[in-house]
Amino acid sequence: MSDYAALLACRLSGQISDSSWNEHLKDDVFKKWLGKRGYFTRDQSTGEKNKPFDPSRKAS
Repeated sequence: MSDYAALLACRLSGQISDSSWNEHLKDDVFKKWLGKRGYFTRDQSTGEKNKPFDPSRKAS
């Protein structure tokens, strides 16, 4: 398992706080990795791209 996959697994299991997760999202390479796996979406209300994945919802 890659470091990114482990980090995502920890987030999905609730082991990473929102503030810590937001710090990790400052890493553009990590955000691109997440995006390739469908964990970034377009905000339907504003049209904003790259809205961070909410682990309480399934990726669309």
